[in-house]
Parts: sequence; structure tokens; C-alpha cells
Amino acid sequence: MTIEQAIKSWAEGVTGLSFHPVRLPDDTEEADYPAGVYLSIATPSEYTHDGRDAVQRERFQLSVWADTYAAAKTHQRALLDASDSLVDVYDGCTVQAAFCDKGPELYDTEARLYHHVTELAVLYKNTEPLGS
Repeated sequence: MTIEQAIKSWAEGVTGLSFHPVRLPDDTEEADYPAGVYLSIATPSEYTHDGRDAVQRERFQLSVWADTYAAAKTHQRALLDASDSLVDVYDGCTVQAAFCDKGPELYDTEARLYHHVTELAVLYKNTEPLGS
């Protein structure tokens, strides 16, 4: 399991929403609202004197899209309150630490949806080679 798959699984379990990579589906029938989006926004490399560190650090943006402000806020709060529960062993990936920060609360006038952003910083280690 990749870190993206682990985050998707965790976010869906915490909120009960469907989370999509990078953007919401074009077909509004596929994206029942509220819905979520996850996106990797930074992957800084960590090095030691022996080379690249096995523990990796990555930042994600988790967005909740909803018809109402209250729904967007409720699901954003669920993500913020549950960040400690992301620390776990997933199939092939061990999350060692996770830190959530509340991001902006936005409204998209074209889509007529509330968009609440949560930023997530994760320290993790792949316990088996990717693709195995």
C-alpha cells in the first residue's frame, strides 16, 4: 500500500466520505456531496551521512467539498480531531507521525460548494518495496 492509499483509506474511514485523488470527478453523479479530495503538495527528501533516510516526510492537502458550510466544517473537524489515528501500520507502509493543520474555508461560486482545506504532514516508512 502506498502512502496515498493509506491516507485515502484513513480519511474515508474517519469521515465516511469518498475521497478522490487530485480533483473531484467531472461527472457530478460520481461525486455525491459531501466528498473529499487528497493531493500530495510536498515531498522533501531527508538525508543522513549514509544517504537517503528510510523515513520519508510528505505533506498532503485534504479538501472537503459540501453543499453546506456545516457539512464541510463537520468533516474537516473529523479529520483534524483524528490525525493521531493515522499513526498505524498499513499493508507495506508504516505511518510514524501525522500532524494536521486547519486550512482556509472557501466557497466556490461556480460549483456552489463549500471547500474546507486541511493540511496533513506525515512521517512514514515503506516496509516493503513499492509494486510488490
